[in-house]
Amino acid sequence: MPRKRLRWASICRSLLFDFANAPSPHEAFASLKDNLELRGFSITDADPNILNNEYDRLRTLLSELSSSDSLFDSEVIDHYTAHYEAVRPPITIRDRHSIGEDLPFSNDGKPFFYDFITYCVIKLLSDERSIQLIHRCENPICNKFFLSKRAKKKGPGGIRFCSDKCRLNFHNKIRIESGEHAAYKRRKRAEGATESYYG
Repeated sequence: MPRKRLRWASICRSLLFDFANAPSPHEAFASLKDNLELRGFSITDADPNILNNEYDRLRTLLSELSSSDSLFDSEVIDHYTAHYEAVRPPITIRDRHSIGEDLPFSNDGKPFFYDFITYCVIKLLSDERSIQLIHRCENPICNKFFLSKRAKKKGPGGIRFCSDKCRLNFHNKIRIESGEHAAYKRRKRAEGATESYYG
């Protein structure tokens, strides 16, 4: 029975963000391998040097894209596009009504880790809308890459945090460090409010 065609653009996007947001290259690879195995695929083990380089390279790429939506003048993008040219899959007829690129590896074969990451990066870069939605959380405790529902916007009203939890954590820390929170508590205490009210 033929395997159901997977939506690789969406899968690749998800896998890349999980990989880049992992705390270490080793954890990133373990997560990638587990996610692929859930979909019936496997990849070759990664050489530690290649794994470390890819982890850093992907984080650099997402960092560049989170601050700009231009693909020009990026050595990282040049690196991925050059490698993709070497492993690029042929365009084939999928059915009576469409053509498309196959995966750069067969369902039965094990792709090389580096080839698979390159394929996923090209899938991400091929989607102009996704590029405009890449952000990096400004909460220093988090600092994760994420896709928002709105495109990047500079200045007030721009998307700065991956969640309300990160937004509140970031602003509360500033209030505590600046003394604003202590002043607020003193003022409420002087007004006679109970402590549970002003926390």
